[in-house]
Amino acid sequence: MFFSKIKTITMIFLLVFGEISLAPCATFDIVKPSSDVAYSEKSDPTKNYEKRKGHIEFSSNILYPQTQMKVNDTLKITFFNDTQYEVIIESIVYNQNNTISISGKIKNTEFSTFLLTLNSEGFIITLKDLKQNYEYHAIGSVSNQIGAVTEIDVSKTPPKIYLPPKPINN
Repeated sequence: MFFSKIKTITMIFLLVFGEISLAPCATFDIVKPSSDVAYSEKSDPTKNYEKRKGHIEFSSNILYPQTQMKVNDTLKITFFNDTQYEVIIESIVYNQNNTISISGKIKNTEFSTFLLTLNSEGFIITLKDLKQNYEYHAIGSVSNQIGAVTEIDVSKTPPKIYLPPKPINN
């Protein structure tokens, strides 16, 4: 009896403070390959880590004005016809300067990151699929809902060298 009261109180607390939602999660299809513009299978030959580039359509209208989108909803991301992801939203931040930042992770994947930053001028998307060893960078315009995406093979990227900070001479 004592433990059932604790369970009940815990459930009420979690419902009130948003850790558990009884509402069903929604799926939003926000990125798909552009049918109007052909994409290039080959990128800059000096950047052999860039597997391919393409054009995408971005559905920004589902994000403005502040939509019903919420944490734990799913974003369907299709950069290329053979590259589809379902991203679970972990955080949505509405900044004072009318910028929306959405972060999440690929559904059923432990090691992944997703970040979408959007304002009235444009959007930036970064998706890292560490299981497949690919990274996607997309950027585009909100007004015409068109963008460009680059698929990067992380295993072929050059090593990054981080230099120590230099002291400031006064």
